[in-house]
Amino acid sequence: MKKKCTTAFIKQYILITAIFGSALIPKMGMAASILIYNTGLDNQSYPLAPGSTDSHYAVVSAPAGVEATPFAPYIVDTTGYPAPAWLTNNSTSQWISIRSSYTISTQDPVGLYDYQTTFDLTGLDPASAVITFRFIADNLIQDVRINGVSAGLSLPSPTSFSTWIGPLQIPSGFTTGTNTLDFIVDNTSPEGGNPSGVRIEISGVANPASAPPAFIQQPSNQVVNAGQGFSFTSQTTGYPSPSMQWQFSTNDSVWVNINGATTASYSLPHSSPTNIGFYRVIAANSVSTNTSPSASLTFLNIYMFAGLNVLGPIGANYNIQSTPALGQINSWITLTNISLPTQPYIYIDYSSPTNAKMFYRAVPE
Repeated sequence: MKKKCTTAFIKQYILITAIFGSALIPKMGMAASILIYNTGLDNQSYPLAPGSTDSHYAVVSAPAGVEATPFAPYIVDTTGYPAPAWLTNNSTSQWISIRSSYTISTQDPVGLYDYQTTFDLTGLDPASAVITFRFIADNLIQDVRINGVSAGLSLPSPTSFSTWIGPLQIPSGFTTGTNTLDFIVDNTSPEGGNPSGVRIEISGVANPASAPPAFIQQPSNQVVNAGQGFSFTSQTTGYPSPSMQWQFSTNDSVWVNINGATTASYSLPHSSPTNIGFYRVIAANSVSTNTSPSASLTFLNIYMFAGLNVLGPIGANYNIQSTPALGQINSWITLTNISLPTQPYIYIDYSSPTNAKMFYRAVPE
């Protein structure tokens, strides 16, 4: 047992690099946090009550004389012995052990205690994972094992039970899915009281697992007035983050890249007839390429069409005629011949929007 010293507070989910320097985290791209817990915290990273158990850790092996393993370790009450030799618990982390409280005469069996925690790398890239931690142990940590294999760390002997050792880092040995991390605590020969325990503050990061581009929003058809602006939008997932390239086609068959259109959206503030056609976007990363369905851009044109209401016997034949001006001889032009299918019958002249003025009549045959 040695004298107490102060410690820095490290909230779980805050990367330890924020305290100890960014050089500790290599290999990171778009790093995501690994869900792993400091000792003595609940699922929301609040401190557990002294005497309760820490379900994020398990004692998976211990010397003879300890309760049957595996079992969840207890939160040690540091309001009394072994504090102040042990650094007092705080809201960031707490001591865990095979029992919840100690007296000066308590004797924990001498030997090795394996404290194991697990974390899940599903959806993350194991090759990019990094675990960073610091610890205090009574008496010392003999080894740290990732998935049952020694991490090969150089673990100095403690100078006291109130001084942090670390930060230390595990940069390899990870696997897809569930991983195990074991801290092998060595409780050496007793000197008076002989409590044993460990306190760990830990965090981890990893890149998302490689995944092909996938569209969660695809471009949709657009109808605008001539001259009005338009916008096509897409949204993708995938890692590495996909690059984007928009393309244009006049026939939905032959496609050309649109210069500079390399973001998730493509838009123009004003449209012209040359913009009428089809648009699509290609998303690509190192895994594969994905092309969206095409979306069309069309102009909305509102026209007024002239029509003629014809009343007469069903089956009667009529010539539908038109003239641009009344009173002119031989100015009437036959547009079509009809046999009256219904009564009344409406004839629509679809060429009328191009005419400044037109008169119509139905002439019985």
